[in-house]
Amino acid sequence: MPRKKTELPFGGGDQKQQLAPIVLPIGNQRQVSVRGKIDRLDTVTLNGDEYFLVIDYKSSKHVFTPLEAYYGVAMQMLTYIDAVENDLDEKGVANKPAGALYMHMHKKPVAYDQNPDKLQIAHQKAYKLQGLLVLPDDQDQALNLAKQFDAGLADAGFTSNIVQIGTKKNGEFSARTHAISQDALALYLNHNRQSIIHAAQQILAGNIALAPLQFKSEATVITQSDYQAIMLFDPATEHDRYHHVDSLDVPTIMANMRKEAEDHA
Repeated sequence: MPRKKTELPFGGGDQKQQLAPIVLPIGNQRQVSVRGKIDRLDTVTLNGDEYFLVIDYKSSKHVFTPLEAYYGVAMQMLTYIDAVENDLDEKGVANKPAGALYMHMHKKPVAYDQNPDKLQIAHQKAYKLQGLLVLPDDQDQALNLAKQFDAGLADAGFTSNIVQIGTKKNGEFSARTHAISQDALALYLNHNRQSIIHAAQQILAGNIALAPLQFKSEATVITQSDYQAIMLFDPATEHDRYHHVDSLDVPTIMANMRKEAEDHA
């Protein structure tokens, strides 16, 4: 997919050089303005429809999980997609998101092979793009878009080493394809906005206690942080407590977000 822009800010000062801010009402005639910077934005036009893909450079492995997105742990990529959509909507430009992917920038060791083709495949697998892919409902258009990620997907029965997409011998997408629909993305984006609003309201209300999320008995946000000595979070004391949350499956998450969207319609 052709690269369009890099280091693309949104919500800052000079509106001519960046995307528009995401401005959300938080009650009592107040609002929160979201700003940030997108590492890279790729675009492609297929059959008259323009699609965009956000790329975020990372120094360590990252993946997108519905559970972390639902609980507001992984808001970055959804916010980036929202920022691009929001800017294009304000400009009256039709657009369709193709997703947001993490690109690992650190050099990964791979086993040496004298066969250059096998060596190339090993490198592709090592740097396989993880994240959130969004495919059109129309099967033909979805396949055409998939080919923009990896030209090898033009062949039936192919599994990409670049993105999380695979096809069956009959040309349909295989179980190795991890992508969501445009409708599902809309639910994620709405929920992400509600999470931002809730966070802003809690901050203004003075609720700033350090209470990291904990799924079951797992919590690495604090224990693996370089700033543990600064945060001084110790669950062994009576003052510091994790925020325990349920580990929900994807159908439950989607049902909850659908109801949330209906309540805020």
